Amino acid sequence: GLLDLARRFRSHCADAVLLNKWREYWLGGMAAWVAGVPRTVIALGLRVEPRGDLKRRIIFRRADRIVVNADEIAAALREQPWIDAGRIRVVHNGVDLWEFSPERRAELRSEWREKLDIPEDAFCILNVAHNFRRKGVWEAIGPVHDLKEVGQDACLLVAGRGTGTWQ
Repeated sequence: GLLDLARRFRSHCADAVLLNKWREYWLGGMAAWVAGVPRTVIALGLRVEPRGDLKRRIIFRRADRIVVNADEIAAALREQPWIDAGRIRVVHNGVDLWEFSPERRAELRSEWREKLDIPEDAFCILNVAHNFRRKGVWEAIGPVHDLKEVGQDACLLVAGRGTGTWQ
């Protein structure tokens, strides 16, 4: 429980405790306080309206930092008069923008076309779905056929799973 966790914090000479879930905020935060851990940080990644009950007021007052991953979450927390806005920090989730660049898209396109033996100038339609009749895979075949009829190389790629029937 709480005292066992506080003993562990003390025995490891913890300089800081990072808490990630509501249960951890309370149990870990109180254990860190009992153990005299100098820094307590809570990480909040979901937008929830923080209730102002006594338990949550204690949790947020005890935290040295409140780290969130979105400006919207920070704004919602800053609206609460019982949360010290100066303790809130936004650390956005990391995204490698190279993966979304036109250069990377062209590179991936060429790689996949080569792997699947699809000509560079072919018009491709990709259908990703749970493959039941109602998802429209059959409807995508017509336009591919029409393109081929007018001399445009075309292909239909289908990805997904189904039940083995097209009902």
